[in-house]
Amino acid sequence: MKTRITVGGVPWEELTEDHQQRVKDFVTGHVRRIVSEEVNSMIEKGKSMEEIKRFLKIN
Repeated sequence: MKTRITVGGVPWEELTEDHQQRVKDFVTGHVRRIVSEEVNSMIEKGKSMEEIKRFLKIN
């Protein structure tokens, strides 16, 4: 399967390196927030450190 990534309809390859970096930073920030919220929720629910490590794929 082939995946095409576009930003505002513009193919990824056609974006400037600066624009690509801004998009990466934007997405990384959202992922960081989502993962942090999930880990905090797991802590509040009393999940063990092992369960949290498994979620984060940390051995």
